[in-house]
Amino acid sequence: HDTESIDKIRSYALKLTSNEYQGGLHFYDTGNKYLDGLLAIKRNMASNNNIHFDVDVEATLRNIQVDDVDLTTIVGNIVDNAFDAVDMNSPDKKKIVALSFYEEDDKIHIAISNNGSEITEQHKKCIFEYKYSTKNKAAGDRGYGLFIVKELTEKNKGEISFHGNDVETEFLLSFKKFTKSKDGGKSNKDKSNGVYIQQEEVL
Repeated sequence: HDTESIDKIRSYALKLTSNEYQGGLHFYDTGNKYLDGLLAIKRNMASNNNIHFDVDVEATLRNIQVDDVDLTTIVGNIVDNAFDAVDMNSPDKKKIVALSFYEEDDKIHIAISNNGSEITEQHKKCIFEYKYSTKNKAAGDRGYGLFIVKELTEKNKGEISFHGNDVETEFLLSFKKFTKSKDGGKSNKDKSNGVYIQQEEVL
């Protein structure tokens, strides 16, 4: 299933690159064509579900130290999780999801926030666990999304944290950058294999 989804994203991204597809969707320029295609699809999905989806690209992802397939899977799952959270909002409450990409402290950061219900203290302890889900189990939801995000973040030596209150919940992912050598190639200054996964408690 994941392979089929990635193939669809790749196909869509190639169409965007060759300008063969003009479906009236919003176009993004993150520096990663696969992710651009994915975000266009998610934007359309948000529009169809009355979700205000704001994407702010302040830094290019060309040099992010994450495999292309893993990056699209990470962002796809974290966005889906946010969409699911706001879908449970009461009818009189707007559904808002904000995604941003920015550079700070020589790292690329991916932040996503939503105005869904506050995550309880009990759920905070198991939010990244296998098959965890706040959704209705009777609907067949498996709850793999955040578990996959955590696993792929670890695989790519990234950091992930989250915090929330009664206003919003935000997940923050941080990854190292490739540094370009004089010949234009990519080299990695930091060969550390260290992995850091943090869960921030609400202050």
